Amino acid sequence: MPTNHILLSFLLFATAFTACKPKAGQIVKRSGEPDMAYVAPDDQAMNAAILKARSTLSTFKQNLVKPPANATDFSVKVAFSYGPEKFEHIWLSNPEFKDGQIYGSIGNEPVDLKNFKLGQRVSANESAISDWMFLENGLLRGGFTLRVLLDKLPPSERAAQLNSMRLRLD
Repeated sequence: MPTNHILLSFLLFATAFTACKPKAGQIVKRSGEPDMAYVAPDDQAMNAAILKARSTLSTFKQNLVKPPANATDFSVKVAFSYGPEKFEHIWLSNPEFKDGQIYGSIGNEPVDLKNFKLGQRVSANESAISDWMFLENGLLRGGFTLRVLLDKLPPSERAAQLNSMRLRLD
């Protein structure tokens, strides 16, 4: 099993944006998979994180082509639609860019995307990217939406989550 798959399957949050207010803020706990956090489409912190990820995508691409020493777990988060104004953001491992498209393997079991499976190779337009990340000596680079989700946790739960993820934030 590739390192990317292990990290993403067990350590990172998946997110879904939904126009349905009852689900916004809901966390779905999943055994052996990352929690699924439903986020309202007008969540300012999450939208700012997505904009930051998109505006710094060239940094990710540069590091993907020429990885720093001890860099691992290169991944991108991509928004896939499953209905009007409903998107599930899925981490893709082993990312590759070509002709304005992102290709990768689904790194966490989808919740609402019924035709997608863990490990399936998929593609999307680069404009659908909502985050990117890699680890450099255990330090999280990127991971802007992950940081927003971590910041929403109570302090003790946030500390426990960071500890279980075995990564550091700058």
